[in-house]
Amino acid sequence: MSRRRHPAIVTASRRPARGARGRRSGTFVARATTSADDAVLEGPRDRAPAAAAEGDGRRRARGAPARRASTRGASGRTASCPRAPWRRIRRSAARRAAMTTHPILVPLSACLAAAAAACARPPAAAPSAAPIERTPDPLTAFGPLEVGAGYESWTKVSARPFVSPTHGNRFVEIYVNDVGLAAYTSDAEFPPGSVIVKESWERDGDRPSAIRGPIFVMEKRAPGFSPEHGDWYYAIHWESPPPKFVKQLGGPIYWRSPSPKVAYCWRCHDDYDREVGLPPRDLRTWE
Repeated sequence: MSRRRHPAIVTASRRPARGARGRRSGTFVARATTSADDAVLEGPRDRAPAAAAEGDGRRRARGAPARRASTRGASGRTASCPRAPWRRIRRSAARRAAMTTHPILVPLSACLAAAAAACARPPAAAPSAAPIERTPDPLTAFGPLEVGAGYESWTKVSARPFVSPTHGNRFVEIYVNDVGLAAYTSDAEFPPGSVIVKESWERDGDRPSAIRGPIFVMEKRAPGFSPEHGDWYYAIHWESPPPKFVKQLGGPIYWRSPSPKVAYCWRCHDDYDREVGLPPRDLRTWE
């Protein structure tokens, strides 16, 4: 007599040996269809109850009623229903939909989205500070030479141009007015009104070039004008600086005390050769 198989059980090509319990690797789960795609979708988790559905391997006695395949595993979960995975998927989708439409979660999600958008935006630029209005220094405005004008008619105390390291290594010549000439050529104190002018030329090797340099001016003022600098007034006048200096200076210059621009002068004259600067001894016209 041929053996009959239970219609709800589908086994693999290799049937478990008689008397042996069914193996998960050799038995598929009972299902209404035998599609291979269904077996793959259920996966290993749904194959575990197959032994209970198939039985323990013993033959049913002749005439005994057929045993109904169990649809629950040891944990009580439905294992053989082919639609169980889809039910789980539908339930998960329903839970996600409920979470996105929950009356509390919807406003919270909106707030989180707004916060994320705010963080993604670049920070607003800080308001630019108002430009600082600088008041022009009247003591640096260019104009005709004032103190020392007409110096060419004064006494020239240098025999010829000489290089002055303290005046940019330019060639200079020195002129003194009548008020200060006696003090300049002696050790006497300079009276107020004494003026000393040094005109300069840019260098062309070891001789003066045709390019005029700045005119440097000193004037002795009344006591109290500038006690920290011996009451001397200083000025630098340069009518036509060469192109290499225009970018640095901004054009023609006329700097005069008490502008800090003339610090170039008093840094040396405060403590240098009686504060006025004398030509080399062999070029002094009064000796």
